[in-house]
Amino acid sequence: MPAPPVSRTAGHRMASWRGGLRRQALYIIVWLTLLTGLILVGLGQWRKGLLVMGTSMVLAGVVRALLPGRLTGWLAVRNRTSDLVFCLLFGAALITTAIVARGEM
Repeated sequence: MPAPPVSRTAGHRMASWRGGLRRQALYIIVWLTLLTGLILVGLGQWRKGLLVMGTSMVLAGVVRALLPGRLTGWLAVRNRTSDLVFCLLFGAALITTAIVARGEM
């Protein structure tokens, strides 16, 4: 008795899903880093949390600047210039706030 044929659509969907996940890997890394920073803030380590979140945003900006559009995935929200300016300025603002703000560490 021959084996039932494997559905090409199921294999194609799985390969498509894995390829999509690879393209979004940098986006997922940025969000996980931001989430880590938020958890630190929630645990009372606000200075470390802001540094982590700011570094994550600067990383997102650098990645958006260096990678071609087809590899940036969901990091590409607007045009490259506005994404870059937003990520770098917001990241720098978070890092500056963490360094300059008074309070307990």
